[in-house]
Amino acid sequence: MSSERKPRYLVLSSGQVFRGRAAGSRAQVRGEIVFTTAMGGYLEALSDPGLAGQILVFSFPEIGSYGLIPEDLESEQARLAGCVVRSLCDTPSNMRSAGPLEDWLIAQGIPVITDIDTRALIRVLRRNNALEAALCDFDPTNHSWEELTNMIQPAPVKPPQAPAAARHTAGPWRQTAADFAQNPPSWIATLPAPLWTPERTAAERLTHVVLLDYGSKHSLAIEFLRRGVDVSSLPAAATFAQIQETKPDGIIVSGGPGDPADYDLTILKQLIAAGYPLFGVDLGHLLIARAMGLETGRMRFGHRGQNHPVRDTASGLVYITSQGHQHVVRADSISSDIARLEQIHSGDGSCEALRYRHVPILTLAYHPEGGAGPRDANGQIDRFFNLMLAHTREARHAS
Repeated sequence: MSSERKPRYLVLSSGQVFRGRAAGSRAQVRGEIVFTTAMGGYLEALSDPGLAGQILVFSFPEIGSYGLIPEDLESEQARLAGCVVRSLCDTPSNMRSAGPLEDWLIAQGIPVITDIDTRALIRVLRRNNALEAALCDFDPTNHSWEELTNMIQPAPVKPPQAPAAARHTAGPWRQTAADFAQNPPSWIATLPAPLWTPERTAAERLTHVVLLDYGSKHSLAIEFLRRGVDVSSLPAAATFAQIQETKPDGIIVSGGPGDPADYDLTILKQLIAAGYPLFGVDLGHLLIARAMGLETGRMRFGHRGQNHPVRDTASGLVYITSQGHQHVVRADSISSDIARLEQIHSGDGSCEALRYRHVPILTLAYHPEGGAGPRDANGQIDRFFNLMLAHTREARHAS
């Protein structure tokens, strides 16, 4: 089919132009361009809310070989601006496949450029910092980047929607662990039992967590549901009173898009002051750090993929993790009286996990739920259950 496709162009703000072929939607878009080194899990990457407004490049050469599997999507609506692949498979083979990936990309309004040298493109991205790009169907060689920015508007950042775990409802949602257990995703059966099973959770009387949704992947909620707690998702704009009203045992501060410096931290500071156990993931890790007085900064080209080694500073154990972030907590801002640096990236030494002192807060720069990717660090979720248990026991004793 690629020989029948029309030309499409990828233009970088640094001046390079790549000519390929058009796939997916016919939309012409502009946004920050980023890349992932993941060799699988393209559905989870394409549906990750943390990529809102960005153009994603896959380093793996063929995408779409197992088609569309709706159960594997991380959100109901793709929020990325566009996609760049070396080859887009139009004849998928998988018993779970519901059809070709391109059908979903068209339905979601996601333009794709295929048949370009993604290795050469990624070399350019690694040499530069924070490039923008545009996807267009006209020859851009006679236009400057400034002209293109006037002709092609940035992709709109779509608001979050409830994940499949919430039965496709919109806005705030709540799902009970009991309902989830009646109809879990099929892949749940392939996972080993977590340390915190529903039986243990019930015995310790942990019942409910709030997911503060900045752009969460729905597999994160699933990890809590399968451990036996109800999950209430509230938008990041929720008030302290709205969260308090749900009487949570703990609060998950989710991942999401953008620069943590652009977010308002009022609600997080209120939750910290109130003593709630907090579990920050990805963007949540960064937002909590800023709320606690630490500093964040932008990485040159970020961590995106499923093969990032993270080393525990105490035990020396190394976990292979799934990551998708552009910013990092600055190591020189981490005071030992505020937080303990528990894990670092084995490649560049950047901060990957913090356990805060004097408050029940654990945060991770990576995705412990995998979704998709290795599950080496899934036990960090069980650690948060230990934090919630210690906090609730103190509260019961005090009362």
